[in-house]
Amino acid sequence: MEHRDQKFRLGKGRPPTKSRKPRQSETPEWIDHSDNDALDSPPVKRSRTAKAMNRAMKKDDEDEAQVAVKEEAVIDQGIDLVSPGPKLALGVQLPRVRAVAKAAIDEVQADVCLKNAFPEGPDKHNQFTLPTLVRVAQKLGYADIVRRVQTDITYSRHLGSIPAQRISTFRGRVKKHTDGVVAETYNLQPGDGHRVDWLDQQLNYIYPHNYKSQKVDRHLPYKPSIFTQVMRSAWFSRPTAYGFAIIDRFTSSSLKHPREKEIPAPMLALAATAIYASIVDYSAPVYKARDFTGNEFADTYARNMRALQKIKDADTNKYHVLMHGFFRVICGSHSSVMSASGKSADDLDALDVAGMPDA
Repeated sequence: MEHRDQKFRLGKGRPPTKSRKPRQSETPEWIDHSDNDALDSPPVKRSRTAKAMNRAMKKDDEDEAQVAVKEEAVIDQGIDLVSPGPKLALGVQLPRVRAVAKAAIDEVQADVCLKNAFPEGPDKHNQFTLPTLVRVAQKLGYADIVRRVQTDITYSRHLGSIPAQRISTFRGRVKKHTDGVVAETYNLQPGDGHRVDWLDQQLNYIYPHNYKSQKVDRHLPYKPSIFTQVMRSAWFSRPTAYGFAIIDRFTSSSLKHPREKEIPAPMLALAATAIYASIVDYSAPVYKARDFTGNEFADTYARNMRALQKIKDADTNKYHVLMHGFFRVICGSHSSVMSASGKSADDLDALDVAGMPDA
């Protein structure tokens, strides 16, 4: 039988000898012309799972060893300050000192919003930064730093200068949100010194008002939309904004509604102070946004805090309605002040708490 399409060969034609296996040579052996192609094909790759697992385990061991070395280095490097001075730099400090300073910065910024936005004066360190340093060092378990801060005044003041420097920076960011909105809200032009003075009188700028008629709705403190606008843009503009990071620490002043959180009074007073600082910039004939310094505006902050305290003392329900209202609008569902000045007495006399809404 003849095969034209396929070629094969049989044995050589001689019968197999006894030394050969019977009929083995009679088995057809097909000749595949693609043998050369098969030689060129790549070999089958072996699974690398085992090798990958070994590499991963080796890397984990190396990482753990590095962490151990770092932790040992942290312990060995001590707690001395690097280049102590009035402008102590955070980045150059030894690891544990740097950890305390960073944690203190976070706590101080929270305290600015929750307790006192203007901790100025000689008690700034003893009543603000020092307790914060002790608290965060204790939380981190650094007993040696706690002892050093409590017993070494020079050390504690130098270390406390790191978070203290951030207070003015934090407040300054708020004023950047007010600089661009006060002109339209209060109809200001450069050189409007008289209007600026009138807005300052009895805190007129915190109420709805008409400058031409000199009418002021004193039963609606902090009702102009600029207060909501500034707090939202400064602290609650997005889910990752700073205000949402500390929102769990907000509380309620209402015994009847303990779960209805309020915007903290220092936060509202800081926003109000920044608004006034931006208003003052329009006093000069040539407009220039000035620095938001504690020495110049601490009294305005204190006046706002006293106004809020008067509302709270006179009617806790109306205070709660005001502050929880801010929280609800801005966030969704989700201290001590300076002594009273002559201006403050006028501020409080003008405030009409009785006429404020209570629901």
